[in-house]
Amino acid sequence: MSAHGQPVFEAQWQAHDVAPPPPPPPKVDVATVPRNSPCPCGSGKRFKQCHGALR
Repeated sequence: MSAHGQPVFEAQWQAHDVAPPPPPPPKVDVATVPRNSPCPCGSGKRFKQCHGALR
């Protein structure tokens, strides 16, 4: 016990120490994405240079 009569805990797990998993990427209909817009996968590439090349 501490000097104030409170119990002393060596280590205490806190719920905020663990980050939640990131949300899944949004579902996007690739048929509606313009070729020169950014790819919805989040790569930073243009759609035609990323997933649009598969069309």
